[in-house]
Amino acid sequence: MSQSLTSLLVGIFPSLIVAICTAIITVRLSLRRFRAERWWERKADAYSRIVEALHATMEYCEVMSDESLTHNVITPERKAQLIQDYRQATLELRKATGVGAYIISPEVADALVRLQARPELDWQTAAPFDFYDHEREGYKAALVEIRELAKQDLEVRAPSRDKITSCLRLATALSVFWLVGCGIVALIEFSLLPAGRDCTQHKQSFEAFFQSRRIPAIYVRHPQLGVVSFPSTMSRPEILDALRRSMPRFYDPTNAPVEWALILA
Repeated sequence: MSQSLTSLLVGIFPSLIVAICTAIITVRLSLRRFRAERWWERKADAYSRIVEALHATMEYCEVMSDESLTHNVITPERKAQLIQDYRQATLELRKATGVGAYIISPEVADALVRLQARPELDWQTAAPFDFYDHEREGYKAALVEIRELAKQDLEVRAPSRDKITSCLRLATALSVFWLVGCGIVALIEFSLLPAGRDCTQHKQSFEAFFQSRRIPAIYVRHPQLGVVSFPSTMSRPEILDALRRSMPRFYDPTNAPVEWALILA
């Protein structure tokens, strides 16, 4: 492998590794976040149905208890709607209890089981308002417990904290892969070193950035400055102009001639 190709690979390898790892991490984090969000939505929907069902059963029991206690007869349409909502709510609670801890948490599933297995009053011997009040208290206690358990399971918290946590995880992952890429590049560099102890042997030659060369000088004798040297790349008018511009700063102007073509031993 040529030196230029090796240098090219060593130069682009870290960037290539970081780009590939960044793409993989971004895709995996996006998929994981998408799945987590979808699962969170299903859990939230399940808890919403359970809470709404408990509220519907409480409303039915409260209305029927008031009717039995106060003898205020509700309209047939209102009663039919309450009975329909109550039946649908109890069906929803039985279904959630039967499914168990598939989507909802085990604690909520256990609360639903205890709700279904709670002791009930005898309809034949108990007063109607006592029966409905007992039922309403059971549904109310289950609603309070399940609502708190649902909040814990859904991890309801400030969105800014989630964003900060995600950014920190992404930064940590990128830092780890960057360090791995640097380590691989270092291993490649070490593998290119000579096998002997003297690493200066077989040193690769390189072109110098700066080169120096000798430039001949021109010597002139000035009546006030003495012998002055100038590079041979300057012409005679340029040298005279330089002397004329420098003289007034140090000496009085003079018309004495300048002696050229000096030969210094």
